[in-house]
Amino acid sequence: MGIGRFLSVTGFFYGSCEYTVMPFGLTNAPSMFQLMMNGVFRYLLDKCVIIYRDDILIYSTTREQHLKDLEAIFQCLQQNYLMTKGSKCEVLIISGERSNFAFDGLKNILISPPVFRIADPERPFKVVTDASDIAIGEFLVHDFGDGLQPIAYESRKLQSAEQNYPIHDKEMLAIVHVFKIWRCYLTGADVTVQIYQKSLQYLRAQPNLNPRQIRWLDYLESNFTYRILYKKGANNIADALSRPSAQTAAVLIAQTNSYRLLRKLLIQEVHDSNLSGHFGVDKTLKAVQRFYYWPDMISDVQKYVGACPISQTMKSSRQRSAGLLQPLEPPQRFWQHVTIDFVTGLPARPSGNDAVLVVVDRLTKMAHFAPCCLTITAKETSRLFISVVIRLHGISVGIISDSDPRFTSCFWQDTWNRYGTRLQFSSAYHPQTDGQTERTNQTMEQLIRTNCPDISKWEDSLPMLEFSYNNAPSATTNHSAFSLNYGMDPTVPISTNY
Repeated sequence: MGIGRFLSVTGFFYGSCEYTVMPFGLTNAPSMFQLMMNGVFRYLLDKCVIIYRDDILIYSTTREQHLKDLEAIFQCLQQNYLMTKGSKCEVLIISGERSNFAFDGLKNILISPPVFRIADPERPFKVVTDASDIAIGEFLVHDFGDGLQPIAYESRKLQSAEQNYPIHDKEMLAIVHVFKIWRCYLTGADVTVQIYQKSLQYLRAQPNLNPRQIRWLDYLESNFTYRILYKKGANNIADALSRPSAQTAAVLIAQTNSYRLLRKLLIQEVHDSNLSGHFGVDKTLKAVQRFYYWPDMISDVQKYVGACPISQTMKSSRQRSAGLLQPLEPPQRFWQHVTIDFVTGLPARPSGNDAVLVVVDRLTKMAHFAPCCLTITAKETSRLFISVVIRLHGISVGIISDSDPRFTSCFWQDTWNRYGTRLQFSSAYHPQTDGQTERTNQTMEQLIRTNCPDISKWEDSLPMLEFSYNNAPSATTNHSAFSLNYGMDPTVPISTNY
């Protein structure tokens, strides 16, 4: 307390007294103590130590620097005659070769003569038990004339239900466990059970027992001859077998985020790149699963796609329309039956194109996106269809379209009647008749919004958007259109054989 010590002098009948150390309760005691601690560690504050009254927090960047900081702090404490309380400190203990050798030696002594002996059936047995909140421990001893000597050790962890038992039931469980484990020794022998739970010595005289206690007591009384001896004491010999071991050292496991980052990059490549198209969870997951696998992949893909701002703001509504849909006859071969439609309202390009002709194969779900202008005629539409579809896949058996004037014109109908192609038109105000193309149109528009920062240049990106669409697995077939049409998936940068 320094020079202010005389201010604490108190006089009474037998004389006077003064404080030699700072007491509790003084108004300025906390602030003065903090001032003193700041002065002691003034050269280390905010460099490697933080002080809050009597709490000292040490931090360092490396292990070697931490050891140097600890040494400097201990020197400050020593020079100012300050002591730390061991029970409130966490100090590193280095377990070297000598300490490990000594520890192993102690364990060997406990299970070797003369400490450890072999059971003698002619001598009475004594069992010492103990229970804690997490485990039970027991050991079996004989008195060979020169003190008790162990014959066997036993301990086990309590199961989750057993940990909820009251303490007297845990102690009784330890007794029952002893007689089950060492039945070969204790059957027909004179056994003394030493306990440290006083209530168990009156177990036989209890008027009210729960069903569990009745079962245990019935097992003991019908199979063994024993007596219970209560011994008062805080430190039981069997304590070490039932108590959790003190952690004098901890293992620091360093975990890097490299794998997590790599997974994110793979999903990003499949979902965000120009070859992908910001598809949903199912298609993105199947695209990743073509080449890679890791645990909990579904959750990673769901989190990434769900957090993608472009996917959440650019996609269309999936609300179903009312009415009963009648399915179309399934096609038997590739490109036998196709659907066709126009996507309009796009910015005009220097080439004059402001629309897209979308053609979809009903079997493989492969699509072709052909740029065109809104003023395209039926004759020009026929030529475009021939160059995009027939040139690559042959004559179609059936074409499904809406009632666009180009598709209902005489020229269009005469052209396809000549090839034997059947034309089918969707119902008025019911676009679900040609739902496949309508859905593809939505996907293509979504691809344009999500992959074209400058939407006025949509025509330049259209070939790669078509590639992305056909490379993505279809929810209907579980395969990509490329795979179904050509028997193999295309090579992309994420491929293992790229």
